[in-house]
Amino acid sequence: MQGNDGITALMTAAVTGNLEGVKILAPFEIGLKNIYGDTALYYTTHEASNKECAEFLSNYPEERKTKELEEVTNKFNLYFPPTPKCACRTAAYSDE
Repeated sequence: MQGNDGITALMTAAVTGNLEGVKILAPFEIGLKNIYGDTALYYTTHEASNKECAEFLSNYPEERKTKELEEVTNKFNLYFPPTPKCACRTAAYSDE
């Protein structure tokens, strides 16, 4: 369910860093966009930097194929430089 502005519960969970909420809501709301075309993945790096939620959401192809992918990835790497344990950077550019 989306509000008039397109905001979903998944986006709200992502912006507040509620990883458990993100995990529960993702199967139902993944890939939905607000009126500006932003997805939940966008909110994890632009509105509130949250590494765990960003890594979880980046595993969904529906989130990775959004207009802001490059911008999100660049900002994510600025706040959380890639490490050997972080597969999110590789996953974001995967063509699965």
